Amino acid sequence: MLGFFLWASLTLGLQEGGVYINTSQYEFPPYLIGIEAHAESTWLDLYGGYRTHMEHWASFGFNPLFEEYTIGATVSYKAISLNVEHQCAHPVDAYGTNDNPQFDSWHNRIEITIRSTP
Repeated sequence: MLGFFLWASLTLGLQEGGVYINTSQYEFPPYLIGIEAHAESTWLDLYGGYRTHMEHWASFGFNPLFEEYTIGATVSYKAISLNVEHQCAHPVDAYGTNDNPQFDSWHNRIEITIRSTP
């Protein structure tokens, strides 16, 4: 029988940084909020996550500028893990101004990890 343990997390954060695209620089907005959910068993972890990157807007408001999505699975056996993951980011134009950088990003990843055992 395959039993799963379900858990979730909420992230609130501040960030500083940016990215260069050709000769243009984009500064990341200072605020982020995210959620993550997992369904885990002894050998399998299925997970997904979502983050919104925002700037302060008006007195108590925030303007979302872009969103990140992650979905993946990890299979583990003893000290070896295989992880398959897709992550993407997309712009948000919440107020129809087209002021936000219009870029999309994505990657697909397959990783094998071998851990040392005590």
